[in-house]
Amino acid sequence: MEEKEISIRQLLEIILRGKWIIALITVMCLVLGFAFTFVSTANDGQAETFITFNFPGIENGKNPDGTTFNVHRITSPVVLEGVIESLNLNESIYSTSWLNANIKITPVIPNDVVQKVEVALKRGESYEYHPVTYKLSLNIPSPADASLTTRISRRLGTGSSDKKAFAETFFTSLVEHYRVYFKQQHLNINFGVTPHKLDYESYDYLDIVSISQNHLTAIERFAKTQNENTLDFRSIHTGHTFLDIADRVSVIKDIDLNKLSSMIWVNGLTKNTDRLIKEYEYKIEMLQLEAEKKKNEARATAEMMAAYKKDDILVHMPGGTDANQISALNIDSYYDKLAERSIEALVTAQSLETDIRHYENEIEKLMGETISLSDKQKAEEELLYMISEVKDKMLYWINIANDMVQEYYDHNYTNIIRKISPTGLVQTVNIKLNLAISLVLGIMVGVFVVFFIDYWKNSKEDIEA
Repeated sequence: MEEKEISIRQLLEIILRGKWIIALITVMCLVLGFAFTFVSTANDGQAETFITFNFPGIENGKNPDGTTFNVHRITSPVVLEGVIESLNLNESIYSTSWLNANIKITPVIPNDVVQKVEVALKRGESYEYHPVTYKLSLNIPSPADASLTTRISRRLGTGSSDKKAFAETFFTSLVEHYRVYFKQQHLNINFGVTPHKLDYESYDYLDIVSISQNHLTAIERFAKTQNENTLDFRSIHTGHTFLDIADRVSVIKDIDLNKLSSMIWVNGLTKNTDRLIKEYEYKIEMLQLEAEKKKNEARATAEMMAAYKKDDILVHMPGGTDANQISALNIDSYYDKLAERSIEALVTAQSLETDIRHYENEIEKLMGETISLSDKQKAEEELLYMISEVKDKMLYWINIANDMVQEYYDHNYTNIIRKISPTGLVQTVNIKLNLAISLVLGIMVGVFVVFFIDYWKNSKEDIEA
């Protein structure tokens, strides 16, 4: 087969003859590229905003309670569920899993920090930096029932104000719900003694004293801890410090509760005498058992001490003679421990026996009633009034303490997290780039088809010739 040379002129003539084919294929590629741009993604673009964190410890990557800070907690299910509920979002579209997958959190690193990192790496050193500013990105979904023309118009800019307003509302709600979540998780605001836990109806009077004692101790401990954590913070509303609360609660515990106990013991007050007697009898049995154990322990250690022989040792004075030698007892630590253990067991046994006699006396008092019914009723009424007073005082200081904690954290942690920029919209798909690629691809395919047709035609003519 004889080879043919072809000139540039001939190439151009082939392209010009097939210009309509090239144009048609190019237009088809542009149409396909344009359509692909709008069906390849289910999103109507992306919204962006910037947030910053401001609380003690964030510069070291720590939460206020000392735990490690994790910025991705902002997309935790608890936070997202609150956002969905407050904005009344369609959960078939905006599920927690969908939002978690379509919210992107990117740290913002200042230029000077980047330069410091580069310098440190060149020196072979490490440089630690914990970001405080982040970019939040949210993919905005297309309506599930939107037609192709609707999607195209939305991605070309139609409805951008609605999308921006939605994104602004969403980011604001996200920040607010995360702020609440953060306070609950990392700030010790409430300490658990709440009014609904002070229901004394189902408890006997002595149990009420015991429960109140525990609650007051918890409040006192909490107030002292808060006083240390807040550096003697004083409320501008009440004028109190947390140490003031601890002192007031201590007074209630030492005086008011003692009055309650005294009135209960003196008057033998109880809601159910038979049940209380049985409780005392059970306690006596347990105390007797424990006292016997301690007595046996004391006897056993005493026998071990008696069997243990202490040897004399001689202490030689430097430069001295035999006459200067001092005889001393070998004070063995094991022997001392035995003695200490024996004494502790005896003391404990005596204390338990004292408690046993106390409960036995109380049983005798309950069984041999010496107080008239009218006096007892009067004493019980006074007791109930005193219990109500103690409860009111406890609730008062609980509320004061919680309000003060809230005041402190509102003042010092208002800007735990906040938006620092308005919400902006960006296109996730580059329409111009896609169309440019489609144009180049269409021309290339069109030229190839034209050359192929010309080659096929010439080859056929050569065969026929």
